[in-house]
Amino acid sequence: MLASDVGLGPAERYVMCNHKEEIMSDSTRPRSFPVRHVLQLRGMSPARRLLELHRLGIAVPDKEGLLSHTTEALATAFDAMIENAIGAFPVPLGIATNFVMNGEPRLIAMATEERSVIAAASKAAKLAEDGITVTAGKASTRAQILYSGLPDPPAALAKLRQWRGHIEDLLRAECNPMAKYGGELRVEAPRFVPGDRDTLIIVEIDIGTADAMGANVVTRIAERAAERLLRLFTDRRPTAVICCNDEAGFPVAAEATFRVAGGAGQVRKVLDLQTWAAHDPPRAVTHNKGVMNAVSAIALATGQDTRAIEACVHASAAKSGGYKPLTTYAAVDDDRVRATLSLRLPIGTVGGATAHPTAAFCRKLMRVKDAADLACLMTAAGLAQNFAALLALSGEGIPGSHARLAKQRHP
Repeated sequence: MLASDVGLGPAERYVMCNHKEEIMSDSTRPRSFPVRHVLQLRGMSPARRLLELHRLGIAVPDKEGLLSHTTEALATAFDAMIENAIGAFPVPLGIATNFVMNGEPRLIAMATEERSVIAAASKAAKLAEDGITVTAGKASTRAQILYSGLPDPPAALAKLRQWRGHIEDLLRAECNPMAKYGGELRVEAPRFVPGDRDTLIIVEIDIGTADAMGANVVTRIAERAAERLLRLFTDRRPTAVICCNDEAGFPVAAEATFRVAGGAGQVRKVLDLQTWAAHDPPRAVTHNKGVMNAVSAIALATGQDTRAIEACVHASAAKSGGYKPLTTYAAVDDDRVRATLSLRLPIGTVGGATAHPTAAFCRKLMRVKDAADLACLMTAAGLAQNFAALLALSGEGIPGSHARLAKQRHP
């Protein structure tokens, strides 16, 4: 054992032995870490970063090997995905069962830390008569080009509007690599946004994204479009070019008829909870969180941009000017309710973290055909999850439901 190994746990010694050449190239003499010291971790491997943190006394020894046991292949993948990667933070990955979507039995992969999510979704799916019917439209994402500080904003806006059709034809011909995948390009009507110092002009381009989530590709397309506009129409570089998370991705709608044990009184309670959410924004926020318990869990399991999804979904809930529930419920008879859910989901099956091996495994497990199919699965699970939450809330209560599930797992 090297002298520098003294005090290290087995995980650290394992990493040090497997990265000896890398580690021995630097001094192993402990040194202090001043408060204002700038820590340089770029250019190191994840294992070397972790050992450097231990050497400086910043991180406690990884005695359980939680970080240092990340495989070399995954460590390399993580290092390409984020800055200064040191390992992985595992989240429980489970399977929701009993789902029948559009007449086909499906399994649902969910990565979540919340106790009752998978059990509740599976229970609700079992209560769905004839399964859950889901449809998805074509995916699209908007890019926004901002112009500020223009000498004559009204004249610039008039020119952009006048030549909008020509601009659209030009961009379709020169700036849309998604066309070969069936992705259409459309230029929205340029518009003003009042600013504190001057009037801002926004040019928006709606781009079909096919199986890609689209944030990066639409931003690149918009940057190329801005170059064309610079030469032809504006004589001014844009202030900013960015994708828009509002109304992005696939428009998806799900519906199902759920059985409700307890008769007309229990059906009435479920409807009362929907009415509460429809007329009280604070309750609507938590109501929609029940939908996202499933949607976000599937998104994480399949390598999606969870923040973009959540931003888009909650923006949809606020479209009317007040925050509303994303679901509707209506009584069918004394022991059944009809439920619907509409979402916009900016997701993909190519690009970004979708290449992560666990994400690919989960898509295969769920037999995902394409991004539209995945969006449908997410929406079906979101509807089932929301119904399960309303059942629990109108029955034994959420804490009671959690406690019962814990007892069932640990009798």
